[in-house]
Amino acid sequence: MGLFDNLMSALGAPKANKTRAADPVTSWQPQTASPTPQAKTQVLKKIAVETKRNDFEKCVTYKLPGDLIGDRLGDKNLRMLINCDVYDDERTPHFYIYLIYFGQDWIFVEEEGESLAFLVGSEKMSLCRAGDDRHDVMENAMVSEAMLYPLTPAEVNQLSKAQSLRLRLRGSHNSVERELKSHVVANIKTFINDYYTPNLEKSRKSINEKKERSELKVTVDSNDEGSTVILHQELIEDGIGRAQRLSVSAYFVQVANDAPVIIFGLVYSGKEWLFIKKDSDLSVEVDGDTLIPEGLDGFDRQTTDDGVTETVTLMMRPKHAAFILKAKSVTFNVSGSEGSFSRVVPNELLGILKEFISKYWVPANEIYLAKSKS
Repeated sequence: MGLFDNLMSALGAPKANKTRAADPVTSWQPQTASPTPQAKTQVLKKIAVETKRNDFEKCVTYKLPGDLIGDRLGDKNLRMLINCDVYDDERTPHFYIYLIYFGQDWIFVEEEGESLAFLVGSEKMSLCRAGDDRHDVMENAMVSEAMLYPLTPAEVNQLSKAQSLRLRLRGSHNSVERELKSHVVANIKTFINDYYTPNLEKSRKSINEKKERSELKVTVDSNDEGSTVILHQELIEDGIGRAQRLSVSAYFVQVANDAPVIIFGLVYSGKEWLFIKKDSDLSVEVDGDTLIPEGLDGFDRQTTDDGVTETVTLMMRPKHAAFILKAKSVTFNVSGSEGSFSRVVPNELLGILKEFISKYWVPANEIYLAKSKS
């Protein structure tokens, strides 16, 4: 039984169409009925969760019990499950939402772009599904679509503070909206605070301790024309689950008597081209202020087995290094004629970038400034 089969079984879904049932009402009823006063009393300081050990991945999966929406059979039905994978090592816990749509007609959830959105209070949070969805024709002329949505730590943190939650699942043919019951919102927040947040903090602490013990790994290449120092650490490296992915590396170059320049190498991967073409298509945002690069270079576009890639080098102005050294947050904004998105540098990797600039760029810049004055 596969991942989606397990999911659909857990949600009490009708089985794929092998034998035709006569009455959709009597042939299947969802496992979780509409919330009752008794169900509301189950919101405790510590909720009971399902756990499953995976020795191959070295992790434990925590599952928030039950269907969180609980639609009965009708024209448009929605089921939702929330899982959290916690690893034995320092890997960041994975938090993800499963959704299954049941109905008389397909909605055809899009593979690219926002297909699931939450209203967290009055704030909108948009999510993109990971990988392929699953389409099935069920009993009683019903159809189903199953989707998986991974959340970043920032997105999980936003959910943990929700006072109310409303979701919209959108496809090319239709959309479904649901308001989550207050006791469900409370259980989601408790689940996050009890199982995700403590393990995220443990993971980050372990990563920081490990990085403190390790030396900054760089390659220095010098010749008569100048020098190049390359940082061997990806500042952003999106997992394969995301439809649009970004990899960012850093280095600095000093040519002859010129000022040393910080350069970021960006590799975009996705199903469709962004068509990055000009300087304004890429920027670095430091504490809310946008730094426009000195220029772009090294454009390269390739097709791959999984889609396409666009590679470009982003040359920053010398003064930008000083801004980054004082930064509390750094965001890379990527856009093109066919789309755009942003990625935030995690705090632990921002610390590595600052150390790299302090150890290699700052001394080189001081020497350059001293020579310029003499």
